Amino acid sequence: MIAACRSNMVKLLLSILSEEEGVEEDTLRLKLGVNELDLSLLRELAEEGLLSRENGYWWMRDKFGLALKALRLGASIEAVAQSFTWRDFEWFSSKAFEANGYEVLRSVRFSYQGRRYEVDVVAAKKPLVVLVDCKSWGIVSGKASRLRSCTLKHVERVKAFKGSLSELKRKPNMEGWDKAYLVPVVVTIFEEAVKVHMGVPIVPIFKLNSFISELETYLDTVNAELITL
Repeated sequence: MIAACRSNMVKLLLSILSEEEGVEEDTLRLKLGVNELDLSLLRELAEEGLLSRENGYWWMRDKFGLALKALRLGASIEAVAQSFTWRDFEWFSSKAFEANGYEVLRSVRFSYQGRRYEVDVVAAKKPLVVLVDCKSWGIVSGKASRLRSCTLKHVERVKAFKGSLSELKRKPNMEGWDKAYLVPVVVTIFEEAVKVHMGVPIVPIFKLNSFISELETYLDTVNAELITL
């Protein structure tokens, strides 16, 4: 099977299979739209611990490993990300920070001045604390306006995080730091027409790794909150 076909097959498996319910082999063949299953590819994925076959049914065993396999075979990260739920997308974003040496917390909830807040991903690496709002929107109308609105809310969220930092139950380990920069970032599936709003970078997931690696050079141009510790 040529690389493009293998890539497309793995991408389809991401949207068809689940970890909760198996798919019968003939049903899987029909959903894939092929006359005959490429059992060699399925066996390869099973040997890698990504799928399993039990009593004629195929199961997904490692969704994120399967996504990485699709990327290695040449699938676009936008296409792969579309098969994720928003929680999956949050996890995928957090892994990019972990790969760059950041300590990561997901779904950080807190209260400030009588209001409740939640930050999808908090990633810390001295002297940066990056607060990420993950937007797994597909192609929808009015997205530019929605992005501007969500960046405004995210700036407010970062200010609330700053105000409640000393009382947070879950926060990054900043022992030994004398200062930190709180950096708001919005991560999206697609590259959007709006790149920055109110100093908040809007970064497509396929550019997130390069953005993270260069983030310190952007500090003068982003809406970073400096705090002393």
